[in-house]
Amino acid sequence: SLVSAANGGEVIVPCGGCYVYDLPAGETNIGGLNILGKLYVPPNHKSTLLTPYVFVQGELEMSDTNPIAPENVSLRIVLTGTTDVMFAPADSNAGVAGTPFNAGTKAFLVAGGKLNVRGWDESDV
Repeated sequence: SLVSAANGGEVIVPCGGCYVYDLPAGETNIGGLNILGKLYVPPNHKSTLLTPYVFVQGELEMSDTNPIAPENVSLRIVLTGTTDVMFAPADSNAGVAGTPFNAGTKAFLVAGGKLNVRGWDESDV
C-alpha cells in the first residue's frame, strides 16, 4: 500500500491514478499526505488519519451519507503538526513564482486541486 511504502514518512498519491482509501478502522499515523492524483474515500468509511499536513494538488473525494449521530462518525483527519512545513508544487506548477513557501503548522492546503467533501463536524452532534 502507499502507506506501507512511505514507511512512516510522507504518503504521496501519484498523479494519473485513482486510489481508494482502505485503511482499517482505528488510527493510522503518517508523516504527511500529498495528493497529486485522486484519493477516493468510500462513503461512510470509518477510520482516523493522523497527519501533520494535507496537500491537495490532485483530488480528494469523501462523503458520509449516514444520519448525523455520534455512532456515525466516518473518516476523521486529525492534523498533528507542531513544526512548519514547506509546500512545493508538483510538475506543471513547479517553478511558479513564490514557491516553495512555508505552509505553517497543521496545514490543509488545496493548491490547484479539487476538494469534494460532504460531511459534518462531529462536535455538531
